[in-house]
Amino acid sequence: MDQTNLPPDFDSAYDKVMASHVREKRRDQDILQHVTDIIQMGSSAYREDSPNYLLPVIKQF
Repeated sequence: MDQTNLPPDFDSAYDKVMASHVREKRRDQDILQHVTDIIQMGSSAYREDSPNYLLPVIKQF
């Protein structure tokens, strides 16, 4: 990509957008983890060692 035609503050704006994207992605991941912790599929909720199968399924979409 020819960067000579970009505005002078492009890099700063790009970094801010990417930082926001990373924060949103992390927040979404935390929400999904919380939801899948609540919804335990195929095992009792009181078992600590039960694997969480729902999170990988949700991440596919």
